[in-house]
Amino acid sequence: MLRCGRGRRGCRYGRKRAAGWSGAKNATQGFKIGGMVGFLVWFGLDLIIHGNSTVSTTILPLVDGLLEIVRTGIGGAVIAAVLGRSEEA
Repeated sequence: MLRCGRGRRGCRYGRKRAAGWSGAKNATQGFKIGGMVGFLVWFGLDLIIHGNSTVSTTILPLVDGLLEIVRTGIGGAVIAAVLGRSEEA
């Protein structure tokens, strides 16, 4: 599935805002918040894509959303670790 660069930038910005807003102080909390945000965002987007096209199967939104937990969770962990270190200094 093709995703445009603008969508990736928006998702990255959303993870950063969510990690900062949630008060995540370490990588574990950042992974949880980033994974949750990523799942909700991509599950919603995949449902919209599935509703507008007949190319994908019914299980695609769930599987893609679950796979996004890993990618966005790692991003959230890195963001929380960096923000946590910057607050200590």
